[in-house]
Amino acid sequence: MYFNAQTNQDYNLVLRQISDSYEVISLADQIEPELRKYVLEGEAAGDLSYMAYIVTMEGILGELTENTTDQEGLGMLETTSRLLASIKKSINVTEGYRNSGQLGNAVDECSNVKKIVGFTMEAMQKYTFFLLEQVKVLNDGIDRKSRFFATVSSMLLGFVFLSALLVISKIMSDISKPLKAVCVSAGQVASGDLTVQTLQAGTRDEIRDLAMAFNTMVDHIKKSLLKIREVSHQVHNASTQLSKIAGQNSQAGEDISTSVIQMVEGIKLQGRETKENSEHIKRVYRITEQIDQSDHKIVDSAHRTVELATKGTNYIHDFVEQMHLISEKIALSMHMTGQLNKSSAEMNHMLQAITDIAAQTNLLSLNASIEAARAGEAGKGFAVVAEEIRKLAANSADFSSRIGEMIKEFEKGLNEMNDQMQDNAAQIEKGNIIVNKTQKYFEKIKEASELVDHEMRTNSAELQKLTQKMREMDNSTELSNGIILANEASSESISAAVQEQLASLEELTAEAMQLNELAAEMDLIVEGFRL
Repeated sequence: MYFNAQTNQDYNLVLRQISDSYEVISLADQIEPELRKYVLEGEAAGDLSYMAYIVTMEGILGELTENTTDQEGLGMLETTSRLLASIKKSINVTEGYRNSGQLGNAVDECSNVKKIVGFTMEAMQKYTFFLLEQVKVLNDGIDRKSRFFATVSSMLLGFVFLSALLVISKIMSDISKPLKAVCVSAGQVASGDLTVQTLQAGTRDEIRDLAMAFNTMVDHIKKSLLKIREVSHQVHNASTQLSKIAGQNSQAGEDISTSVIQMVEGIKLQGRETKENSEHIKRVYRITEQIDQSDHKIVDSAHRTVELATKGTNYIHDFVEQMHLISEKIALSMHMTGQLNKSSAEMNHMLQAITDIAAQTNLLSLNASIEAARAGEAGKGFAVVAEEIRKLAANSADFSSRIGEMIKEFEKGLNEMNDQMQDNAAQIEKGNIIVNKTQKYFEKIKEASELVDHEMRTNSAELQKLTQKMREMDNSTELSNGIILANEASSESISAAVQEQLASLEELTAEAMQLNELAAEMDLIVEGFRL
């Protein structure tokens, strides 16, 4: 019982560590989607919990480190802690980029967070595999102890059986010649033939007493063997049924299987005491009810996981559509920028024409001034007009030069804007690729979650059937109250042992098979007697 309690404690610790490791993986998987939602939506994304996830993960890693003594496991946990620190640092950088309006850098840093989260999940998966190896080591230890206890029990049973044969042989050797009939009958009994006739003694001495005692002994042996045969059949049938149940529920009922193997072990050690069977079945029935309640919680959790995976897929789908709209708008902006570049080129041509016209006008005004000077006093008015035309032409050339410079600056800005839009389009294209991969990943998560949900519901239905069978067995054992009262003390100790042994389904299957073999051997031994 001490060994079973210690083994159960170690086994539960490893299972709790595996559960904590899976919780760290689940929380890590939610960090990057929420961070990306914050980067894309900002304050509109609502109250996101990715930093709370990290705090929870740090607490779980602290507990795992306290409960882990193996250097290899501690190294894995230390690696995970360093990766978690890198995630926090990268998240702070991402938030800084987002707050400063550098959306592209924030998206790139968010991708870096996703990469580090992947490394973190991989490290925790390795730690989970390490814990599974520890479970295998515990199971091997349980198997060795169980085989040792079974060997000792078999040796004790053989010793008792040999002792009984020696006592019977001694009694037969002490019978004197006048009791030849008793010797012959005893010889038949020793050979396994209990169909001897009832000895008749006409005297009233010790020979008559011996004959009556012999008849009583044979009658008691017959009744005992009949009862042993009946109990052996019951044990055989019960062990076969338990083996079948263990095979059908090997994935969902590990605790149930461990309880059943302890019940089988109790039946093997106390085969003639049926109250132990009754108390054991009651204990197993209560355990199955508890497991059924836990199984309902697991089914609900799996269902919620399916719903969350579906919502995540829908969010990714909406994000993909939004990215496509942004890509279309950028393409339209690039097209409009190209049109503006064409218009700018046409304006340059028009400006060049205006410059040429201004030059020609300036030349004409110069010619007009020369002709007015030749005309003398008659050409003074015309000279004034020519001077004004020259000034107007000079102003036109100056304005044309300024407009040309402005158009060049405008073209330069358009080119820079076009280059920036092309960079944005490339970044959005990369984002589309990442989002598409993320969407496929969410779809796989959804499919896996739906499969787990289906399997858990199937196992829950099987567990309910098992609970109903255990209830029926409990009702049937109430008919054996007399035997149960005679074996109450032994059943209490077995029930306590059963309650502590809820760890290994494989042990149940092995012990049930061993009990089945022992029951078959007992049947063969009983069949050796002629009743």
